[in-house]
Amino acid sequence: MQTASVPAVGRIHSIQTDDPMGSYLWLQQMIKLSGTELVVLTRLSPQRLDQLIRLEDIEYRWLSEKDDSSTLEPTLERLNQFIIDRIENTGGHIWIDAVEYLISMHGFDATLNFIRRCADAVAGGEWAVLLPFSPLAFDST
Repeated sequence: MQTASVPAVGRIHSIQTDDPMGSYLWLQQMIKLSGTELVVLTRLSPQRLDQLIRLEDIEYRWLSEKDDSSTLEPTLERLNQFIIDRIENTGGHIWIDAVEYLISMHGFDATLNFIRRCADAVAGGEWAVLLPFSPLAFDST
């Protein structure tokens, strides 16, 4: 993973990594550089996420069926609505650390349509969506 730079707002960015946990080191650097709000949507529980990044520095949602104040049901409709509601104010970055998970749950085409809706929602605005993923997850072998 390279040294962090702040991704431009108003668009969506894919971040390829062979080390999904290492991508959080990049994210920590980016937080320090950007000074903007960060929303993390992840499959990691709050306890595991806290080992990788300071929860006090971010807003986060655990993509889970569990009934908890920090959870968000991992349906594409709920995620889309959460993002639309969240980007109405200020600006910042939304880190969706669950691309492979969403594809396994909802299928490639549905997840791609969700990503396109995200791109449309942030286009020209003050928010960016960051999609870290491992290319190996899409290997057909």
